[in-house]
Amino acid sequence: DQLKRELAEWEGRYPALSTAPSDGLGVDDRTGLRPVYRHRERMLSLAKSYSELELRSFDERIRRQLGRQNLIYVVEPKYYGLALSVTYENGRLVRAVTRGDGEVGDDVTANVLATTTLPKMLRGAAPTGSAPGIPAVLEVRGEIYLGLAEFARINQARRKAGEPPFSHPRNLAAGTLQQLDASTAVARKLTMVFYGYGDCQPAALRPVAQQNWLQQLRAWGLPTVENPRVVQGADALWAAVQAVGRERENYLFPTDGAVVKLDEGLLQKQMGVTHQAPRWAL
Repeated sequence: DQLKRELAEWEGRYPALSTAPSDGLGVDDRTGLRPVYRHRERMLSLAKSYSELELRSFDERIRRQLGRQNLIYVVEPKYYGLALSVTYENGRLVRAVTRGDGEVGDDVTANVLATTTLPKMLRGAAPTGSAPGIPAVLEVRGEIYLGLAEFARINQARRKAGEPPFSHPRNLAAGTLQQLDASTAVARKLTMVFYGYGDCQPAALRPVAQQNWLQQLRAWGLPTVENPRVVQGADALWAAVQAVGRERENYLFPTDGAVVKLDEGLLQKQMGVTHQAPRWAL
């Protein structure tokens, strides 16, 4: 991240020397051997912040654009895995796709079903046809990762067999998800967490706020962020990010920071997105 930021600064100073700008969204672990699927709505990345000053500048920019004070934010731990989009139609799981380049990703449905306990039906869905409160089409966005206990179990077995241990749970999760033979991946148990959405039809069922969305995911029986922090104003926002930093060594999953999201859906829409990331999250 730091090298990419330095490169972006050089590109800003010397645009004539930049042949491939660094602000595009990179492709994830695409093998080129899997079926691909075009997301109904583009999957974005997140802009990054590295200091209290940058976080407060983020809040100030949003307040200035919206003409509002003491905005409400949701602060979540940032899971360190692979971004994934899972599509449910009338409450039934039909597809799991990696982020890819944001427009098109790899179809990894078989491996997701083999390595996770992801519900094949949303709670409240009808066995056939539609059901009240269940979207006809829903793209739920989240992360697939290897829990730290599972990572330790796998490495312990490898040491016992005289094999070198894997170096990082994120890399192992990526390799597991991209196995071309799902039966090879089944011995490793991956975990999903959901926190966002792409397309949702009908539009009336789209969430009104981030904290409501996390509650809805839980009601549907989907794994989601536990105990998100809902805070108001820049001081409370910075305190919440610091708290995540203090607690992360006790998490049971790999993490590489905190995610800050403007809570209210209408305000998110007003802020909009860039070609790479939402303007209302960091």
